[in-house]
This record gives sequence, C-alpha cells and structure tokens, in this order.
Amino acid sequence: MKRTTITAAIAATILFLFGSVVNAQSTPVEHAPTAAVCQAEQQLWLVEYREWLGATDKTKTTVNALTVSQILHRQIEMTDCTTIVFDSKPGQSTDVIDPYLSVSQDYASIASNRYSSFLRRHHLMHQLEQEDAAGAR
Repeated sequence: MKRTTITAAIAATILFLFGSVVNAQSTPVEHAPTAAVCQAEQQLWLVEYREWLGATDKTKTTVNALTVSQILHRQIEMTDCTTIVFDSKPGQSTDVIDPYLSVSQDYASIASNRYSSFLRRHHLMHQLEQEDAAGAR
C-alpha cells in the first residue's frame, strides 16, 4: 500500500514537472517595449480609445473587441512606458510621460466600465453597495 502511494506521488511529480517544462517552452517570453514601440502604441491606442469614447454603438469599436485582460495589459504597458520613455530622454521634463499616463488612465477607465457592466448585468451592484455600506472592503 505504501509503495503504491510513493509510486503515485513520483508519477504525479514527473507529470507536473513535464507539464511545467512544456508550458514554459510554449509560452512566449515578453520583453519590455522600446521607447519607439511605446510611442507607436500610445498613439494607436489613444486613437482607438477616442473612437470608443465617441461611438454611439460601442460594440463596433476595436476597444470593445478587446478582452478585459487585453485592456489591463494596455493599461499596465502604458504605465511601464512612462519609465521607459523617461529613461530614454535624459534631461527631459517629466511632461514627456504625460501622454502615456493619460492613455493608461483611459484604459483603466475602460476596465472599470467593464467591471461595472458585469456587476449590473449579473444584478450584483446592489449587493456590492450594501456590503460596502456595511464596511466590507
């Protein structure tokens, strides 16, 4: 009985390690964007945000087709770009990062909009408000 348990544990460990190696090999390594990539993405994502913001039918916009994960990735990348761009322009004013912070905030607001829509769609907004009023954080 004990030998069977040990054998099963060893087999599970081998499968886990093999799965980890296969997963690591199939997952692309992400590198930090360059200042040029940051600038190009900031300009593109700002255009897409403005299109979404001004659309009467938001379902037909590029931003609407993004998943929440993709939206949050854009928000985080623009925040990361503030450092990348600032470091690439020594001696510049901190104003150089304002466009990246702005787009980061834009995409954070889109994510917030998605969260609110989810809460309303699933009739959870009232529960959130009640629990929040009761002090649940």
